[in-house]
Amino acid sequence: AVQNYVAGTFVRKASEKLGTRIEVGHIDVKLMNRVAIQDFYVEDFSGDTLLYVAGLDAAVVDLGLTGRGIVLGKVRLDGGGFHLRKMPSGEMNIKEIVDKIRGDKPKGDGKFRLSISEVEARNMDFTMRLSPRKYKGGVNYSDLQLRGFTADLNALSIGGGDIVIGIERLVFKERSGFEVRDMAVEKLTVRDGKLLLEQVAIETPDSHLELPHVYLIGDTWGSYKNFTDSVEVDVVSAGSTISTASLKYFVPSLEGRSLTLEDVDFSTSRTVSEMEVSLTHASVLSSEIALEASSRGLPDMANARIDAQLSNLATSARDIDAIMRNFTGKPL
Repeated sequence: AVQNYVAGTFVRKASEKLGTRIEVGHIDVKLMNRVAIQDFYVEDFSGDTLLYVAGLDAAVVDLGLTGRGIVLGKVRLDGGGFHLRKMPSGEMNIKEIVDKIRGDKPKGDGKFRLSISEVEARNMDFTMRLSPRKYKGGVNYSDLQLRGFTADLNALSIGGGDIVIGIERLVFKERSGFEVRDMAVEKLTVRDGKLLLEQVAIETPDSHLELPHVYLIGDTWGSYKNFTDSVEVDVVSAGSTISTASLKYFVPSLEGRSLTLEDVDFSTSRTVSEMEVSLTHASVLSSEIALEASSRGLPDMANARIDAQLSNLATSARDIDAIMRNFTGKPL
């Protein structure tokens, strides 16, 4: 009872300071500086859910009394969701909360800091709604929705305007049906319209990607409202296996196609609608190919223009016939 009274007082003061609603259903302080919380809830400034956790268990290392910011050890989350949204102001809802905590300090002064050594999350949802619109199928970059994901994270830090985290394991299914059975990221940085992923490995039912880096670069979060025209996609692949069964969620016109590229080395630059690709090597069936390509109009394959310069092609009439049948339904 005393613990919940103290927690209630702290939550009320935190709500008043931030100017938003924070609630805790029940709190239990355990031995070894562990805290168990049920029904932890935080609203953003528009009254929508920013964070809800049904069950949270955390090791408390420092509550900010030593100048290091809030430091937590291992944190376990079970049930709930984390919901990022672009606010009418153009800022992300979490940034508005962090800025409020920081107060009138200049941007990036580092006064507010949160660090967590490990995060184990089960049965959680994640949404990132930058420009919600009527769902038409496929992965909508500006309205991502992951349901019931599992994640093992490390070295989470929030401070100085950046969110940095390592992903040891992430398993999820996006509402489009796109499924990731295992994903690891050595370092993910979220910073003012930029998502920067280093050393990425992704396993889907049909593909295996080895990506030294994946950078999504927008001028602001508002750029994601028109993702295909406004966000630069800088991706490098090294030895990946890529199937059209995975790509169809991003390029709908590939639905019904069945083709797998192996040992794929490539890099991309510019936006999706003006994509440039350097394919240094790929194998398909018994053929090998390398090319430089630029496109206009993607992801609308039917109306896109693609200019390619082959630097290497080793193939056979049998392979060409199989590929043509796959994509057109007609023999060569």
